[in-house]
Amino acid sequence: MYINDNLMLKFGITSAIILQNFAFWININKKNNKNFVNDKYWTYQTIDSLKEKFPFINITKIRKTIQDLVDSNILIKDNHNKIKYDRTIWYTFVDDDFMNEIINSCSQNSSSSSEKEDLETLNKNNSSICSKSQMENQKTKTPTKQNEVAIQDLKTEKNKTEDEEAKSIILKTLKEFGISNSQIDKIINKRDLFFIQEKIEQIRFLLKNHPKKIRSKATYLYMSIMDEWIDPLYDTYKSEKQNRPSLSSAEKVAIAKKMIKDSSLNDISKLRTEITEKLMADKKVYDDKNLLETVTEAALISHFLAMIG
Repeated sequence: MYINDNLMLKFGITSAIILQNFAFWININKKNNKNFVNDKYWTYQTIDSLKEKFPFINITKIRKTIQDLVDSNILIKDNHNKIKYDRTIWYTFVDDDFMNEIINSCSQNSSSSSEKEDLETLNKNNSSICSKSQMENQKTKTPTKQNEVAIQDLKTEKNKTEDEEAKSIILKTLKEFGISNSQIDKIINKRDLFFIQEKIEQIRFLLKNHPKKIRSKATYLYMSIMDEWIDPLYDTYKSEKQNRPSLSSAEKVAIAKKMIKDSSLNDISKLRTEITEKLMADKKVYDDKNLLETVTEAALISHFLAMIG
């Protein structure tokens, strides 16, 4: 799996992977003249299907990354399903030229022979280089069956388990704030994990900076999640934070590499081993030693980038 260096430096490794994936699928649909709405070609994918393709990325991270790309006016997400209760999300790029740059870069830099063969197959058969199962799904998609496929994707998503690690952390946090088990059940059933985490960050900000606003932590947090409360002070803080000058992606990567260099060899070795073991769990994808080494190093940098923020 080739990851564009410039894309990774500018947006981070997770964003680079997501952008490349969307660009590939939109290009497939363009070649097949499918999913053309409002003068753009689109791809529809579930969060769980992305998690299945990229098992080394946390599902909450995938969801947050996509939302950040939408907020940054890089991606557009919408619902163009003909069936009203079909909530499968569609994605496309704001800038088609930017998308084409990604496609061309990936096509030119596919280093392994298997990737080149797949690209040749893509050009000949309008098939996908991503995975065999997705290739078969894409081949069977026709305009008349598109809604059936979308509904099947939804059913598959519902049958898959959520990211237990992220869910476990959030459940623990909710309990620490004094929310009852019955209330937690209602929260989990009604709200997305990313949304819940956002409201947790909101109350933490208020407790730290405006504690008098919170009479009951449990009540405030529960109601802010269920009724979607937006505190104006927190909202202003977030806006100011987003507009505040920050380090460029290249500067952050340089700092991350320096942190790796300055860390003890033993700590880095242990961390690299942990990352490699996680990646090797999916042997279908990571039986290529060169690929494994490349993604391991990228994941190591990503680990320190997360510490920088």
